[in-house]
Amino acid sequence: MSSHNRLRGYESLEMAIIATGAAGLVAAGIVCAGPASADQNQDNQYIATLTNAGIPASYATRGMNWDTSVAIKNARATCDNLAHGSTFNAEAADLGKYNPQLTPGQVATETSVAISVYCPQYR
Repeated sequence: MSSHNRLRGYESLEMAIIATGAAGLVAAGIVCAGPASADQNQDNQYIATLTNAGIPASYATRGMNWDTSVAIKNARATCDNLAHGSTFNAEAADLGKYNPQLTPGQVATETSVAISVYCPQYR
């Protein structure tokens, strides 16, 4: 399944904001709480685990410097996509496509960490 709600695939911040807002409005009307309803402890655990694995959660994508909040949103989007039928391999491929600075091992690790922290039912 395509990850249309991810920020890393948009050419401009404006389009990412528009798409994210639209996806949020649709989701709010359909689902009250999805599998990626994370709290601050999960966010902290996600960033700490990435950091301990040597993967910077703040990385450059398409020439724009993202902060850790985007990495967190992308991790949550991974869980949303898995809930809608995506696979680990599809999610890892998507992450790698938009983050060519990550090695295949880092991509697999980041995808695994997202699943472990935010949606362990998909491990």
